Amino acid sequence: MASPIYGVQKSEGSPSTSTFTKAQVLQLETAIGKSVDFLTTKKTASQIESSLSGADQIASNAVVFGFGDAKTVGERFQLVWNETSIKDNLKKGATTANKNISGVFEKMMANGYKTVKLTISNKEAYNLASKRTILKVIDSVKVGTYSK
Repeated sequence: MASPIYGVQKSEGSPSTSTFTKAQVLQLETAIGKSVDFLTTKKTASQIESSLSGADQIASNAVVFGFGDAKTVGERFQLVWNETSIKDNLKKGATTANKNISGVFEKMMANGYKTVKLTISNKEAYNLASKRTILKVIDSVKVGTYSK
């Protein structure tokens, strides 16, 4: 079997810290959850595109996957699907990030927080020859401060 054409590394500029509203955290939670699903259950590019389409998804798609365009995201998941070690590496981090962001949203809802400062780290699958990013996923979410 030929060696894989992809590698995984921390994304350039990762981690980054930003303040997010409750609505933005919900969008991130949804998109990160979908990334886990797409790395767990094979979907066609068009199924992924349909799942990520919508004006409110574009910004979170860009943060979570590195591309706002749902069609591009769907195509990129197809590229890494058969690369089991790459897919599993990305899925492990995304699963942890999904649990973390869900806890953040629950705490915001329970305590009436309006914003939260989060430090987000991404991993990316990249082409070994060109070094171009194929797909990014959030693999770590750390909480800074909540504000009311």
